[in-house]
Amino acid sequence: GTSGRSGQDVALHADGSPQDLQLDGEDGENGEDGRRGDEARGCYVYNLPDYDLRGAQGGDGGDGGPGGAGGNGGNVTVYAPSLAELKSIRVSARPGRGGYAGQSAPGGEGCRCPSYSWRIRYACDANGDGRPNETCYRNHYCTDGQRGRGGSPARGGGNGNLGHLTVIPGVQALPVERPSVSGPVAQ
Repeated sequence: GTSGRSGQDVALHADGSPQDLQLDGEDGENGEDGRRGDEARGCYVYNLPDYDLRGAQGGDGGDGGPGGAGGNGGNVTVYAPSLAELKSIRVSARPGRGGYAGQSAPGGEGCRCPSYSWRIRYACDANGDGRPNETCYRNHYCTDGQRGRGGSPARGGGNGNLGHLTVIPGVQALPVERPSVSGPVAQ
């Protein structure tokens, strides 16, 4: 999931006028769920062959997506000529909550055997004279395909941090500097 934005950082001069600052961090978004693995395909066997069989494996399940981190609460610096000036300032700088992790998904089913054992009949040379003169059998076996691997779990997003308040008592607000450069303009 997407992480939440942090609250704005603010510096202000406390002059006794009411101020209400909403500097909360945003909550992180939840992670996406993984997708179930595909079922194995091409599983049907028309005639049992003269060799062993192993079923195809199912597709792997998708991993869960991680939850987004919560945004931090904004930080406030207050320049206050006196601490009494702080009574008119209200600040909310709560952290955002982390998003939940997405769920992992199971793997898909593997191919199942049409038969787990069978015999193939063939003519063989039992007495060693080079001519097929007897009926012999070969045994063959089938193993089911495995289910695909399940997806891995993800982590939830961490919560943001609470905003900080810094009070600088007995100080007036610092003036904003606006640097400028002057000189001739090229023609």
